[in-house]
Amino acid sequence: MIDKGLNRQVTFFDNVFFPVEYDKNHPIIRIADYLDREELCNDLARFYCPNNGRLTVSLRLKVGLLILKHLEKQSDEQVVDRLKRDVYYQYLCGVTFGDAQNAVNPSSLTHFRNQIGIEGVKMIENAVRKLMSRPPRGKKRGPKNREIVVDTTVTASPITYPTDVKLLETTRTNLVKQLEKAEKTGRVKKRHRKYKRKARKEFLLHQKLGRKSKKKRKKAVKKLLGFAKRNLRQLKESVNDIEKSALSKPLSKEEAKNFGKMKDVMKRSVAIIEQQIALSRGRKVSGRIVSFHNQNVRPIVRGKFPVNVEFGRKLLLLEKDGYLEMAGSYWDNVSDAHLTEPAIDYCEKVLDFKVEGIGADRGFHGKESNRACKKHGVKRIAIQRKGKPRKSKRPKPRWEERLRRRRCGIEGRISVAKRCYGLDRALYRIVNGEEMWSRLGLAAYNLKKAVSPR
Repeated sequence: MIDKGLNRQVTFFDNVFFPVEYDKNHPIIRIADYLDREELCNDLARFYCPNNGRLTVSLRLKVGLLILKHLEKQSDEQVVDRLKRDVYYQYLCGVTFGDAQNAVNPSSLTHFRNQIGIEGVKMIENAVRKLMSRPPRGKKRGPKNREIVVDTTVTASPITYPTDVKLLETTRTNLVKQLEKAEKTGRVKKRHRKYKRKARKEFLLHQKLGRKSKKKRKKAVKKLLGFAKRNLRQLKESVNDIEKSALSKPLSKEEAKNFGKMKDVMKRSVAIIEQQIALSRGRKVSGRIVSFHNQNVRPIVRGKFPVNVEFGRKLLLLEKDGYLEMAGSYWDNVSDAHLTEPAIDYCEKVLDFKVEGIGADRGFHGKESNRACKKHGVKRIAIQRKGKPRKSKRPKPRWEERLRRRRCGIEGRISVAKRCYGLDRALYRIVNGEEMWSRLGLAAYNLKKAVSPR
């Protein structure tokens, strides 16, 4: 393009208006056109006070960024940076190119998720669910499909692979950190013998070993357990000293907050140290703790390739009309046979329809599943039996073959959700972060499918 007044080629820095043309069939544009963001923002407004405090960042902007984050599997920093230079992101979030440069800080998305919690995420799910019930373009709504397929999977928690030595080292470092904070308050005496360097040296010596024999592992656990018990005793004494000094000189707001953290760390440390003492004495521990910061996580033995044991949250998923819904989530490794009834209850209470057919793999086979299907009047049951398949001269009904094929399809859908929408590993380190991450990932999966051309 040549400007006749300047008699030269126009550059990017010249003040010339270039009209933006959008591809109307782009998934982000279709999401912006079909999703009822105004109603969703009105629902989420209940988490904010209308007449107190300063104005928050636009809810439409934060909801749009949260959807884009899980839609394109990005971090908070990446999605905010992309907003500054992507016109499609700006279209969905309702900002102009100039406003997008300083529209939001990545930390605002963290505060937003903490503000709305699981309840707000379910509101986003409901808005997406309205699109899922939309009939194909140019067609009338057909008969309602009352058949479902259920399966389970595990979303890994954001923790390192747990070992007794690493767990004790994490416990010890957190105890020492709280001890140093207590000493800075001036309310407790300073302790010079915390054995920080010696304990760290013992931990690193064990970690550098190529092959860790049982004898050497027991020796390292014994040493680190002694260091952790010493630091725990010192922290208990410091907490008692602070409580006594608070009688004469009340704690400030910041000191009270730190004091609450000290008691929380002390409580977590006691649970881990007691567990390690029991294990060292050869006792079996039920509900074994595998993480210092998230003590709800349990080892879930699945026996699948490539990971035999997973550490995270077990999800109960059901597939209907090509969409995935999360009917429940559990910390423990609940038997699949006990999860048939929660899946049927979810359909009746949340999705508002009576289940007439159900398909599942052999993990769901059992008396509990048969009892639940009989209770809710499910007529067509295609749950694979355990053991070798029986030979039968009688041909299988068409509905059973249909549900069997659909059951194979849910495996592929779960694989896509794990690879493309982050269901393989949760990255939110907050309370119920695994459930929030999984629900938002499934909402992004369903949203993209719901707005795709049919």
